[in-house]
Amino acid sequence: MDSVGTGFFRWSRVALVALILCGLLAQPALAGDLVVKQEVSSGISTFVGFGPPSSTCNGTTEFSTCTFFTTTNTSSGMDIPGGPFTASSTSTLYFGAGDFAVTVNGAANPDGTPAGYCLPLFSTTHLVYANGTIDMNGTGSVCCAGTSCGDIGIGPPTVSHLASACISGTGKYQGIQCSAETTSTSNNSTNFIVRSEIVSTK
Repeated sequence: MDSVGTGFFRWSRVALVALILCGLLAQPALAGDLVVKQEVSSGISTFVGFGPPSSTCNGTTEFSTCTFFTTTNTSSGMDIPGGPFTASSTSTLYFGAGDFAVTVNGAANPDGTPAGYCLPLFSTTHLVYANGTIDMNGTGSVCCAGTSCGDIGIGPPTVSHLASACISGTGKYQGIQCSAETTSTSNNSTNFIVRSEIVSTK
């Protein structure tokens, strides 16, 4: 092979190796550094009121123009490997004007009508650990988990599913990124238990 051909193949191999190295170096550095966490907790939920406040939505009684209600929640639990923590959150459950946002939970009465319903859920949560704090936002749903679901059709018993992202952190958790999946249940609309699986950078 002449010198031109030899040089061409030599530089082709160099270029190929360079491309491979660039590809490896360009891969996100997060994959090998991710932390898999599990959390369990229990707590108390408190009804805050209906909204938005108006002459036809007084906050404590649902009237025609109410479109959502809010609850505040406090809990404590254990994070593996993060250790003990406490949590405080505010949840907004949206049903919408004319209940347009309400969906059925899958259960049916003998006459074929829905036996229970689900509502869209948005939650903001503040977690406190011994070495820092995490703030998370999440969205999901809360559904009646029974065949008899009370006056407004969402239980108790209730089951909630929430997908959350870390918004900010302090201390050890400053700059954290995370993806969390959470389920919670309640048999009396006041006391609840929670299980979460979290993948995070810290």
